[in-house]
Amino acid sequence: MLGHKHYCPVCGGILDLIQEESDDAAPNITYYFECRNCSKKSKTFTEADLQAVNAHDDPEKAKEALDRIMGKE
Repeated sequence: MLGHKHYCPVCGGILDLIQEESDDAAPNITYYFECRNCSKKSKTFTEADLQAVNAHDDPEKAKEALDRIMGKE
């Protein structure tokens, strides 16, 4: 999972992966990306979504998955 760099679809800056844990009775871990440059935040997403972005050998498919997370259809 580490080692993958993702870039902001808005400005091209590097995205930092932020992990959030809920305080609910059943702890739920979600993630979001935040751009280092323009501070755009993605929608929150799950481990499965993150794996879908990182799993693609095809850079175009990985970019499409990332665009969905970033809210850019």
